Amino acid sequence: HQNNFSGTLNDLFAHLPNLEDLSLQHNMFTGAIPRGFGKLSKLDRFNVTSNFLSESIPDDLYDAVNLINLRLSDNYLTGSVSSKIGQLSKLESFDLSDNSFTGSFPSQLKEMSNLKLLMLANNGFTGQVLNNLGMRLRRIELQNNSFTGTLPSTLGDFALKSLFLHTNDFSGIMPKGVCDQVSTEFENFMKASLEKLTADCDL
Repeated sequence: HQNNFSGTLNDLFAHLPNLEDLSLQHNMFTGAIPRGFGKLSKLDRFNVTSNFLSESIPDDLYDAVNLINLRLSDNYLTGSVSSKIGQLSKLESFDLSDNSFTGSFPSQLKEMSNLKLLMLANNGFTGQVLNNLGMRLRRIELQNNSFTGTLPSTLGDFALKSLFLHTNDFSGIMPKGVCDQVSTEFENFMKASLEKLTADCDL
């Protein structure tokens, strides 16, 4: 957690076979995420939010198939997301926001059926992503990218709490099912399941 640790992330962590939770957020670590974490069969939480890490996600991190929480936000990470992301089928929270990732997001996202929080905001992602979302998602943050495509009508079937889509290249209209979850009337507020929406609805 928050300290003033600095330097590079030592690959010593990757040689701790019983490691379950690595939480190093809000420090001053620099350099790349070292290889080796994919070998840790018990690792279920990996959080390096708010550091100064750079380069791309090491390919073997996608082999940490028991991850439930993966948070890499607020760093200087680059490159694209590997199609191996579909191997992380147990993942519930995935946060890559506030980095410099580019490229299209792999369609293997649809294989992450347990995902509840997807945060990709403030990157350089392109292409279509919304057709590959799982029904369990409760929070989706895609703002400030270059995503394209139309919004699928099935988006209205999600039990969303937050949906952030602004500053992209989406086209078409907001699905009625999404807008039906929003209420601007105080007496209906408790009935509305969608609490935050940054897109246009004709309310």
